[in-house]
Amino acid sequence: VDGPVVVRGNVRRIIGFNSWLSKDKETFHFVNTHPVVFERFNDPGTLVIKTDQPVLLAHLIAGNPRLEHPRAKVLIENVVTGDRLKIAKGQSVHAWQLNIEIAPPEAMVTNDGGTFWVLGYKTEFGATVLETRNGGKSEVLGGLFYPAQGVKGPTPEVLIDNAQCSISIQDLAFYEGGKYPIIICETRAGQTREITRKELTDKDWVILPLYSTLSR
Repeated sequence: VDGPVVVRGNVRRIIGFNSWLSKDKETFHFVNTHPVVFERFNDPGTLVIKTDQPVLLAHLIAGNPRLEHPRAKVLIENVVTGDRLKIAKGQSVHAWQLNIEIAPPEAMVTNDGGTFWVLGYKTEFGATVLETRNGGKSEVLGGLFYPAQGVKGPTPEVLIDNAQCSISIQDLAFYEGGKYPIIICETRAGQTREITRKELTDKDWVILPLYSTLSR
């Protein structure tokens, strides 16, 4: 598939057989006028969301949504992405079992004023796993962050900049170079607060049952 395939009209569901499609291309453009399910593909390329109707992405390997419509709504179930996820004001992503594996320096998920909710979030590499800013709202219920490829410099695991964020997470690292030195870095009204790894544990893992900006 050289793409793009435009999804519109009466299409309600596209089901693959864990099929391998073109990698690193804009394979599908979603302009649907009603909800659409897209499921069971490997390397389907960049999935361009150009509609305000819900698009459900399920059971994908390297399914990489790019939200272009200002009111894009993406639902994710059991998806591994090979690219960063960027959410702008007016856009939303709700996910169940999300795995992102992408190298630094940019954050794996950047919520710039939108809504991000995930139940079960797993990562590899040493980039910031979530950056929420400009009034964005994020919630992570259960996360396992495993920077097996190392963390460079004072990279914060979670970055919050004048936004709302609630998280319940664990990170895991078995060598010194693979540990986030800063677990939370939050800036609000010109003041920055950090929660460091040393404050929480002297072990190879960090368990943070709950951190919420609303509780401050």
